Amino acid sequence: MKLFFKCVLVFLLVAFLVMQFFRPQENLSSIVAINDITSKYAITAGVCAVLKISCNNFHVNNSKYPWYKNI
Repeated sequence: MKLFFKCVLVFLLVAFLVMQFFRPQENLSSIVAINDITSKYAITAGVCAVLKISCNNFHVNNSKYPWYKNI
């Protein structure tokens, strides 16, 4: 039983190390989408600033990735 757990642990470690070599494509684009809320509705500068801080990192095609994305 102890050998089984060692084998599983080694397999998981090797799998984790191999996964480090395969990276997903980064979501970087400078084009404003046609469905962007700022192009559809008149939005004040304050609301636009809040949307950029709170929402744009996940809901636009130009994400700002954290430092730990390479781990």
